[in-house]
Amino acid sequence: REDECRAHAAEAAALADEYELAFYKAWSMIALGQIELGLGRAEPALERFTECEEFLDSVSINDPDLLPTPDIVDALVRLGRMEEARAAADRYERGAKLKGLPFALARAARAQALVADDAAYGEQFEAALRHHDATPDVFERARTQLYYGERLRRRRKRVDARNQLRSALKVFDQLGAAPWAERALAELEASGETARVRDDSHRQQLTPQELQVALTLAEGATTREAAARLYLSPKTVEYHLRHVYDKLEVRSRDELRTALRPASPPARSRNALMFTDLAGSTLLVEAIGDTAWRDLSTWMDAEMRRCFQEHHGREVDHAGDGFFVVFESARDAIDCASTIQRRLSNHRRLSREALEAGGKPVAGLQRLALKGIKEPVEAAEVRWTAD
Repeated sequence: REDECRAHAAEAAALADEYELAFYKAWSMIALGQIELGLGRAEPALERFTECEEFLDSVSINDPDLLPTPDIVDALVRLGRMEEARAAADRYERGAKLKGLPFALARAARAQALVADDAAYGEQFEAALRHHDATPDVFERARTQLYYGERLRRRRKRVDARNQLRSALKVFDQLGAAPWAERALAELEASGETARVRDDSHRQQLTPQELQVALTLAEGATTREAAARLYLSPKTVEYHLRHVYDKLEVRSRDELRTALRPASPPARSRNALMFTDLAGSTLLVEAIGDTAWRDLSTWMDAEMRRCFQEHHGREVDHAGDGFFVVFESARDAIDCASTIQRRLSNHRRLSREALEAGGKPVAGLQRLALKGIKEPVEAAEVRWTAD
């Protein structure tokens, strides 16, 4: 959704210029910085946020609720420019204390936590979370929990780290903030969390930190980009990469990607086919209107496809709000259905899933209909609750 966000930001900036609305122009600039920050691109994020800060200064706006200074601190820390980050954190904290309201105080405490030493970071993060309790902004709270969890993991406090990271991941999932959710998930995996890590012999050879480095580099990140994204030095990334190469017996990034690619299922394994759609979609369209339905459909399609990818599914057909997806095993299909139900229930939406397992491997499927699933089909209705 990066292109969509950039388009909205450009439209907002144009309207803000036309009607001379400085606040809204600043928000469009912040949105562009948030794109870069969420995708782990610290250098362009710093440029966008600095431009915004300079613009606000030029129009004499110094409200700490709007200033992007905490995000500037975040980007500077990722780039290893700690002295500049500390100066920015101190500057912002002074303004936040003058205003005295929880949103600014929460971001100020988080900025101080990012630049704090190992003896002081916990107190600052806890202060930030207390201030977040008095604000409705769940995204900013989740960011604080993500950073807190990252710091705890680096200090080898893995149980405490997982508690923060799980909470952050849940909120990012609910909001559809995919890049942030992926970062939280990567941190959970690095902490030793295995609930959503596939059982794969190659990956089992690696430590959690080695796996995190390997996956980041396999996605195409450079050593420097991986270091910034993972809060490591480039030398530490190279150190882990050498161990990864030795363990997997590879000598290039291409070979690394191949080694980490999910293995093909054994010849005797059976595929599972899943159909999923939104329950009551016809009535919902009538209730909310076409425009709201299009927005909901766009969000739902992205969430569905993300679930399919996480559980190793292959989309073979999509019509309206319905999907046909093939999985290598019934377990993957069931896990995916459970994930979809949990995520949609957080948004007061209900989906339907129909599964067929035990058939021949699926290849070259044409358009399918639910009635086309052959008998016999063993079906069960499972109801999920918030617990």
